[in-house]
Amino acid sequence: MEFLRYRLSASVCLLICWIHPALGVAGDDIGLGRGATPQFVNHSFETPLVPGNGVWWSSPTEFPGWNVLTDIATTFNLHGSIWASQDENQHIEFDNSGATLEQTLTGFDVGTEYAVVFGLTGNPDRERVYRVRCDVLDSVAVVASGEFEASSIGSTRPTIMWKDHAVEFAATESSLTIRFTRTDTTGSGYGPDMDNVRMVRSCDADFTYDEVLDVFDVFAFLDAYAAHDPRADFTGEGIFDIFDVFGFLDTFATGCP
Repeated sequence: MEFLRYRLSASVCLLICWIHPALGVAGDDIGLGRGATPQFVNHSFETPLVPGNGVWWSSPTEFPGWNVLTDIATTFNLHGSIWASQDENQHIEFDNSGATLEQTLTGFDVGTEYAVVFGLTGNPDRERVYRVRCDVLDSVAVVASGEFEASSIGSTRPTIMWKDHAVEFAATESSLTIRFTRTDTTGSGYGPDMDNVRMVRSCDADFTYDEVLDVFDVFAFLDAYAAHDPRADFTGEGIFDIFDVFGFLDTFATGCP
């Protein structure tokens, strides 16, 4: 099955590169040409610094820029060099079920499509599947929401793997709150870890969520296509075939507003 999947991905990649020669060389890209996007303060939890030996902090007192809605000292850990972060040197761990923090961002263009993107992994010292919910809220209601797994099964400290997740939404107000909550009930002391929280303007062809269209979006599309990820179903038919590839190509070539 893996061999067939590889052959399918390789064949689709060759087809894409043949139809769109600009993709034949990594690094050729077409920028999205967009204005400023609201960004998170302390997006990778680099402050405050983990004290002492820099490994971890079991009772942090604050995360500047973030509003912690639960008792921070009992529901969050701040990790330094205990294992690799996704971005820079530190990240947080949701230490108890229900642990919640949020940040309000301003400067959204009402009606514009955005995506809040963040990295998740699970504490590798216990093999469990954790869950984190991300809610986007305006002053009246929840605009968009998604719940995601953060698995530590098969992971060790040296081999820890981070995975990006995203919640896409259309801005309903110029100021919106992004909230993260641990929703699993697997116990305390170990939990899901989060890092590198960022906001981007959404684009169907931008599979890497970096606001640049390049060959890496092609590779990400191929992975999603092979895994039958709904995001790769460009025709919306629930079937993954060559017409989804053509749909991706058309969107990629058109670019993003």
